[in-house]
Amino acid sequence: MAFDNISEATIHQMHGAGNFTAYGVNGRGKGFKYNGAYALTVTPATIVVSTPVINVQGTLKNVFNTPGCNVSFRGVYVKRID
Repeated sequence: MAFDNISEATIHQMHGAGNFTAYGVNGRGKGFKYNGAYALTVTPATIVVSTPVINVQGTLKNVFNTPGCNVSFRGVYVKRID
């Protein structure tokens, strides 16, 4: 699954709330796409090369074009030590 931010002009790097277009491949190898909405919180708000840890918390709304099918998640990026 790949998500493209279609609100990029005003909400860079999917930080905040906006809309996305998702692209995927089903179990039979057929490509598909759909639109949905997202709300993400990324901390710290300003990320630089030396930022050691980035936290992401969010919700993807109307997954697979299914109203009410919302996925909430938490994730973390940790800078590699090499």
